[in-house]
Amino acid sequence: MKDIYIIKKILEERELSDSAFCVWAALQPFSNVQMELLLSVPYLGFLIFGREPTRAEEKVIKNGFHELIECGDISVSQTLKKGEYVCNIRNLYFEQGSEYFVVVTYDELHKIMNIQTKANKEKLFRYFVSVVGCFNHSKNVDVEYRGKVCGISLESINALIPKKTAINYNEILEINELLYVYRADDVLFSKNGMKRIANSYSRFDDKDLCIKFVTYYQSNYGWNRSKERRKSELNKANASRSLAQKYNNLVKGKQYDIETVSDLYQWAVEWNQTQKKIYAEEIAKGNAPELRQKDMTVFEKYNFAKGENNI
Repeated sequence: MKDIYIIKKILEERELSDSAFCVWAALQPFSNVQMELLLSVPYLGFLIFGREPTRAEEKVIKNGFHELIECGDISVSQTLKKGEYVCNIRNLYFEQGSEYFVVVTYDELHKIMNIQTKANKEKLFRYFVSVVGCFNHSKNVDVEYRGKVCGISLESINALIPKKTAINYNEILEINELLYVYRADDVLFSKNGMKRIANSYSRFDDKDLCIKFVTYYQSNYGWNRSKERRKSELNKANASRSLAQKYNNLVKGKQYDIETVSDLYQWAVEWNQTQKKIYAEEIAKGNAPELRQKDMTVFEKYNFAKGENNI
């Protein structure tokens, strides 16, 4: 079946009930049909559930259907004897580019509406669409992540759905493998103080992509990861300074054990290689730099390669 295109602005439209939202979504792919359609509650049930609806479900569908009629989204030209309606639903149609929209599938709609849960499944579907609608399509995001993941606070997903309810819905959608939620364990530090990194979301099938996205983000922007990286860089810098001092002492005649001398040799080789790279870059820019190199002859008596600058 066709994809379902849902206008973003109706996700938080308080005047539109959750049952009407589901009927709206189920009918949207047919909204470009120019002729009138013959609709019935059982058929709407099939579109929404992928099966014959129960009596309780039929009641919910009927309420949503009549709500759309009352607000003018659906117009009925004739009612037939068997509860069938000759309808015009072209008011559900919109030109792509004229509205921000979310794309979901009938399979996702059916799977959500058939979950065994006490939660309101119409609201659960609306929440799912809201999360998908938050996926980042910005050109500033790498192509592999674009439209597939997002990082967002629970309060920002849908104003109609309280945080406590959203937490419950996340768990339901995760268990049923519709959403994947990465709960961050790091914080961001800014001039306004620290704040926890928001959860990240993707469809369940994009779980690995979401993990990759968050791992990169936390490694580059997370306070804890940044602190670990700075500590590692500081330790490396301190170790380099210590080796530089020992190298100078070695040149002056101080004796070290062979293991320490091996570390000094490794450090000197890497230092020289780094300086050669810097020298080449400066030459390429048209400059005339001096090539700085550590004297490697000091290692000859330790049976290291004579004057060698390669490992």
